Amino acid sequence: MKNLRDYFPEFVMNFLAIFLGVLATLYLTGKITENDERKNLRLQLDALKIELNENIKSIDEVLTYLEREDSVRKYIMSVKSRKQIDVDSLKKYNDIMQVMQIFTYKKDAYEMLKFTGSMRLINDKQKLLDIMTCYNALEEIKNGFDLISNYKLSLLNQVLNIDFDFFDLRKPAFTGLYHYFNGYTGIKHGFEMSKKQIEKTLEKL
Repeated sequence: MKNLRDYFPEFVMNFLAIFLGVLATLYLTGKITENDERKNLRLQLDALKIELNENIKSIDEVLTYLEREDSVRKYIMSVKSRKQIDVDSLKKYNDIMQVMQIFTYKKDAYEMLKFTGSMRLINDKQKLLDIMTCYNALEEIKNGFDLISNYKLSLLNQVLNIDFDFFDLRKPAFTGLYHYFNGYTGIKHGFEMSKKQIEKTLEKL
């Protein structure tokens, strides 16, 4: 008749077999989870690349708009005084002065990256910093552009109800718009720098 001591080696072997089996299962599960997370991160970064490229297109639209405004600005600043503005030269800028541009940017992929916790999987911290810098810059230029656009809109509202064939900046009613086009806002530089930051980040994604 066997006593407990006789069963001890068998018990140890069975225990080790079960323990090692559990460890192997946990290891494989962890590897599968890690691989799934990495695949998911790659998909999210691909979505981020698409989103940032779309945001570059939005920036380019604003830059085109600002270049058209600059053509008015350059003409006005080329004359010595407001009274010397040439009527015929000014007429060709009439449509530009009345146009309003809206700037919006996409951030759904970025928000998904944040809220799913996938950011922790990006080992390259400089890459992560560059991504965050892109979206911070986009928010900053949007806020700045909104302020300038609202100011221009308020100036347009002051004169749009007046019957003018064209926006004659020599007349008192257009004093506000004259000063708007006779100054440099600096917002164009902000959009150009934001575009460069996005292009730099896209090279790393």
